[in-house]
Amino acid sequence: MTARFTITRLGSQADGVAETETGELFIPFTLPGETVTAAREKDRATLMSVLEASPLRIDPACRHFTECGGCAIQHLEAEAYHRWKRDKVAHALNSKGITCDIDALVPCAPQTRRRVVFTARRSEAGMLLGFVRALSSEVISIEECPISL
Repeated sequence: MTARFTITRLGSQADGVAETETGELFIPFTLPGETVTAAREKDRATLMSVLEASPLRIDPACRHFTECGGCAIQHLEAEAYHRWKRDKVAHALNSKGITCDIDALVPCAPQTRRRVVFTARRSEAGMLLGFVRALSSEVISIEECPISL
């Protein structure tokens, strides 16, 4: 069922979160403040369109962004991304009763990711090695990864 949703925040896995009558709904590739249409399945939804984009939305660096499961938040501008990462740490510590000062995130330069996760699958055609589709176990063909070295 396709419906209209307003994203209120980012979840811990970088999915946009919409508050609904039945609870939180997680919608990948969305940002806080956006109005979107999405096809709902239980507590997750597939983004159909962004009706009103966040001013924090940028063009992702990778052309495989919404296909590949390797990067979830390339569409968020850098400063907002750094705040989100820092807030994740603060929330995790606070939930355990730990209070301390947390310095700002130290960003890495673009195209300097040192670790990526490849998946190997045996198929009728032989061995497949590559990245998996977002929210899936399907190995997909990626021609380039601008995030990795």
